[in-house]
Amino acid sequence: ALASIVKASNEDMEIIFGGSDLPSLRKIKELQQKPLIITQGANGSILDTSLFTSHFPAPQIKVVSSIGAGDNFNAGLIYGLINQQVNQPNLLQINTEQWTTVINYATHFAANVCMSFDNYISMKFADGLSGKR
Repeated sequence: ALASIVKASNEDMEIIFGGSDLPSLRKIKELQQKPLIITQGANGSILDTSLFTSHFPAPQIKVVSSIGAGDNFNAGLIYGLINQQVNQPNLLQINTEQWTTVINYATHFAANVCMSFDNYISMKFADGLSGKR
């Protein structure tokens, strides 16, 4: 109820709320009026806001390990929000283009960590962040 953004995997939503379909989730009081992000592994992620709903495909990569993917998705999400100058007062007003940039950062952070046994993004990836959009 205190969260400004709700992000969870589809498996988390199944366990916590008994399902991961948007119409059912949006009936839950604590999830209303907040950006909702559901990650689905190789099936990408879904972003549902009061303004739009969008599916973001996952990059086609060779997965070595998915340990750290969720944490790095979160790190990329935060990096993207900072990059787009999103804060608490303007969170509900950001547009589709800004959200796309934010989710793309999150997706690329998660994909990068899945391509190695490390649980963090590579230095090469970090060095190239300024051009990642």
